[in-house]
Amino acid sequence: MRVLAWVFTVLLLVALAVVGALALWQPEVQLALPGLPALPVWIWVGGALLYGALLVFIWLPALHLRAQAERRALMREKARLEEELKSLRAELPEEVPRIPDRNLEGLEGV
Repeated sequence: MRVLAWVFTVLLLVALAVVGALALWQPEVQLALPGLPALPVWIWVGGALLYGALLVFIWLPALHLRAQAERRALMREKARLEEELKSLRAELPEEVPRIPDRNLEGLEGV
């Protein structure tokens, strides 16, 4: 997650540099989209950048919350299975096979 944050930060800074360069060096270049007024290109690029950033800031917390909920569900399942295993071990003690030709009475202190 830390790497993703750094990558996003670098991409954001690069995109901001492109918007700033467009605003400084080419402020008169305009782009008209059907049904919308002609606006400078740097406003369109900045708007697209802002839209993408808003989507990321909405998507990442949602992804994190979903991952946390799934982790909690898995931990509950693990605890349930461990409790079931503990009760089964209490009900069914593990049998130690006896080898008929061996005497184990002298090994208690070992």
